[in-house]
Amino acid sequence: MFSNKVHFVITLALLTFYSYCSAQFWDITSVDSDTAGAYCSMTTINDLPAIAYRHDGELNSLKYAKFDGSKWQITTIEVSPQPYNQFVEYISLARMPNDQPAIALFDSINNDLRFIHFDGSIWQSTTIDSSGTTGRGCCLNTIAGQPAISYLGMNNELKYARFDGTNWQIETIDTSAKYASDMRTSLKAQPNGQPAIAYYAHSLKYASYDGTSWNITTVDNSTLTGRCAELEFSPSGNPAISYYYLNNHKLMYASFDGTNWNTDIVYSCGVNQTLGTFNSMAFLPDGTPVIGWYLKYTSSAYGKLNFTWLKDDGQWQTSTIDGKYYQDNLGLYCSLDILDNYSVAVAYYDIRNYKLKYAQSAMPLLAADPAITPSTTAWIQRTDSTETGDDYAYSSDYFCTEAGYVNAEAFLDEDLPGIISGGISLSGQYCDESECLEWDPETGDCLLLGRCLEWDPETGDCINWEEGSFIEMPGDSSGEIQLQYQINPTPAMPLETEVCVHLSLISYIEDPGLSEIRSCRVYINDIEIEELSGDGDLFINASVGDNISVEMNYYIEGDDYYQCESVFNLNIYNEACIEPMYPDICGSQSAGPDGIVNIYDFNCLAIEWLNTTCTADSWCNNADFNQDGSVDLSDLNLLADKWLNEIIIQ
Repeated sequence: MFSNKVHFVITLALLTFYSYCSAQFWDITSVDSDTAGAYCSMTTINDLPAIAYRHDGELNSLKYAKFDGSKWQITTIEVSPQPYNQFVEYISLARMPNDQPAIALFDSINNDLRFIHFDGSIWQSTTIDSSGTTGRGCCLNTIAGQPAISYLGMNNELKYARFDGTNWQIETIDTSAKYASDMRTSLKAQPNGQPAIAYYAHSLKYASYDGTSWNITTVDNSTLTGRCAELEFSPSGNPAISYYYLNNHKLMYASFDGTNWNTDIVYSCGVNQTLGTFNSMAFLPDGTPVIGWYLKYTSSAYGKLNFTWLKDDGQWQTSTIDGKYYQDNLGLYCSLDILDNYSVAVAYYDIRNYKLKYAQSAMPLLAADPAITPSTTAWIQRTDSTETGDDYAYSSDYFCTEAGYVNAEAFLDEDLPGIISGGISLSGQYCDESECLEWDPETGDCLLLGRCLEWDPETGDCINWEEGSFIEMPGDSSGEIQLQYQINPTPAMPLETEVCVHLSLISYIEDPGLSEIRSCRVYINDIEIEELSGDGDLFINASVGDNISVEMNYYIEGDDYYQCESVFNLNIYNEACIEPMYPDICGSQSAGPDGIVNIYDFNCLAIEWLNTTCTADSWCNNADFNQDGSVDLSDLNLLADKWLNEIIIQ
């Protein structure tokens, strides 16, 4: 018999909290295939993700993919005039003030900087700078309501081109800039609307325009640092830059505190690791920096896409978005953005499978709109935690020290900001030293069961044995996790007096025939409120300042090898609980409820399946029963639980 307990002690606070298996945090999609995805660049157009990229092959082309809410729509903007010629590099996609897409790129056939924009009907192309080999490392953005581009000129000098409404105005900013194959400039608008650029000059440099002249600062003067610089401004208005320190193979982060630049090591590469092409950074609305980046293994053509964020304790946390160790090679040209629903999205190139891929966090990381509205997730912050668990082999004698084992682990992972995975993992393997010592020659049945104690070294025959069955079953084990959370409201982020606690339990059992019991109990201020037995959902109202405790119990009794895992998810919403919609949504003619949960409702659920953009206006045509923003297994479980139930239509 196994026994395991996970105990969470929580006080409502001001950071979004989700508890879920980390592997379920990213929804990953192949957008385009057949050598598509190099130099991909992503932004949002009309609140939906869009990607510009190069498609290699005989018909080498520049392409544009935009998500329409249900699928990716792909447009070929331009085809190379020379077959198999990779004619565009350093693609930079941006949203223009009219909500139309525009692209800056380096034309590697003509060695020019070009600007391509969509006018609502067709794509228009303009050559901006053709003075020698110019345009590498380009970055497009909107400055003062007009398109602007930072890039390298023919002598690798840093240049800046700005459209004044009639013509493009070009100026040289810094002649000390340097070119490298994985180098690019990063252009952003300062809070005052003026441009700022981060770039590589054998060191990391930052150029900002004050309305009259450019001011250049060396942010990090370490040798060969500053490649792949990515500039962003925090919600407080201060600049920050993620970049590579090539000599020491480190991912770095520099931030300005209003007086000085401070640098920090985000990730130090280990043995046979190096930093690959490009990283991409953004700020969550609460000021948390997040970075997507490509980790490459130097001894072979493998790499993966990583995600790193800064925790409240000042430590950087890294997890994997996509890719397995020494198996995949993906994450090149990664381009990260924060969507309007506060989910993180990343576009990247899978070079091993020649695909453009897109990953989006399956739920918002932080909901930080200062004007919190109903259905927005409130914030909580962890202040302390402890973990215990057993992991051992067992045996009653020397025969079973290797064959049998029992593992019990209570785990806590913080793979994404504001998201914690907690649960129990159990596994066991019985030890069987029994063997048949004598067989019936006619039936093949075993006539004598036992185990051999001594073998003849010459013949290999058993010369001494013990009759009987010698099987050891797995033993018991236990584990515990405790988390503590503290409320931390601010005037800009108020909490409602009453909030909703949403608890769900999800389990994985390899052998469904095993005898197992699992449950979650919820306590408010040490008083048991409700129990969830088996997989499912609870919605409980609580008041600000209440201590919320969750206790998970898991028992399993098996007679063979087994492996199982149980995880609970805890969401805190800044509003009183709303009962989940009864899943009678379509009716027999798909015209509304018909008084019974049946196949018509299942069909409506299937149409919206895995839609992660549900909002309060329709909750994905009412298929998002629990109103958590996604149509997924929790909604399917609710449908199954109410299957063929009759209801009274109001």
